[in-house]
Amino acid sequence: MQTRSRGKQLLKNFSVSDDSLNDVTYDIEDHILIKWNDEMYPGKITSISADAALVKYEEYENCIYLDLDLSSNLSEEEDVEEVIEEDDEITYSSESEETMETNWQDVTDQMKNIIEHISDEVIVQHRTNIEKINFTDHTYIGPSSVNEVEVVTEEDRVIDTSEAVEIPNDENINKADWSKYTPAKLRTPISKALRGHVRPDPLRSKPGKWTSAKAELVELQKKCFLEEFQLKMRHLQEKHEKSLSLQEEEIRERLRLLNEKHTLERQILMIQKSNLLK
Repeated sequence: MQTRSRGKQLLKNFSVSDDSLNDVTYDIEDHILIKWNDEMYPGKITSISADAALVKYEEYENCIYLDLDLSSNLSEEEDVEEVIEEDDEITYSSESEETMETNWQDVTDQMKNIIEHISDEVIVQHRTNIEKINFTDHTYIGPSSVNEVEVVTEEDRVIDTSEAVEIPNDENINKADWSKYTPAKLRTPISKALRGHVRPDPLRSKPGKWTSAKAELVELQKKCFLEEFQLKMRHLQEKHEKSLSLQEEEIRERLRLLNEKHTLERQILMIQKSNLLK
């Protein structure tokens, strides 16, 4: 549980950059500009209580405490503390808030002294370094938020030996069994099955094989060329024979037609001759 309350900014220790913002009500996570020694410092309100607010300076990664005024100008709804439940938040008791409020003034005085003694060169260098860093809100850890850590000593550790494997010692090995491992067995060649695939007669071992293989290749090429030529000639012969047969059939058909025509002409002439004789 974390307690949040709203309040108005007072110009007691610091001053806001714009006077028109004096009547604005601030809340947690609000970004403000604070003027200190004629310089502007951006800050963010990270915590608000009844007496003071914690502001984080992003340039210096420091915390400055500002007094807040919870006057009667605020409405009753704003004056009432809002209790918001969040996971992993810190619980503050009334006693811890009182102790924190007493320490805030001391921290404020220390921060004032630190800011007064900071030179301009250190500020510029520190600003360039801080720009590369992503800042997060400060988190206060109370006495009740510290978790108890259980420390396990060597005596408390329990070793499970149920699945342990027993390793035999040299005493359990029969020394008589070592006599069968002779040096001859160590020199036994590896079986051919374990050597992998090996050509029985590789060509690289006999250079003369290349000449014979090349001659066989030439003969094979000649044979293939001859078979291809014979196949082409056979196709040409079949085509020629087919064309000849077609021509012969055509000639026979023409002769038949000519014979029929000649026969018809003779018959016509005979009829004409008979008519003339009459």
